[in-house]
Amino acid sequence: LAPSSQKHIFNPAAMVRSASFVGLLAPLAVLFPSGAAFVVPSAAPRPPARRPPTSRHVTPELIDPSYNLAIGAFGVGLAGGFLEDVRDGDGAKLLTAKPAGALAVLFTVFSLFLAFQTTTLRFGFDQDSFSLVKADGSSMGENVVV
Repeated sequence: LAPSSQKHIFNPAAMVRSASFVGLLAPLAVLFPSGAAFVVPSAAPRPPARRPPTSRHVTPELIDPSYNLAIGAFGVGLAGGFLEDVRDGDGAKLLTAKPAGALAVLFTVFSLFLAFQTTTLRFGFDQDSFSLVKADGSSMGENVVV
């Protein structure tokens, strides 16, 4: 039996969110609906820890740019451009030429957009936030990521 300082809880959603071993056993709640197997110590909810306001500006740590997605999108656009020019034995373009050409234009323009954004913007992290900042680290104003 559980001591009086503990109570029985049957809340599968809360158990799945916990990082403890009890959270790993949440699927067993379907097999054992009484919930008696799950004992969680009761504790009064604590208010979130508050940090004292600081007057100094903290420069976020910037993530290095990666052009991999832009290069990959350009590669798909390039492949679409090659597929657009494929011809049959008589020298006529195939029926897939127009969709492949549209794919080539779409992905090429998208790759140029990604390359421009990667050049001008960075993701920044500090102690308690995640933000999108300019490449030089200056703020863009309102945090548009959240």
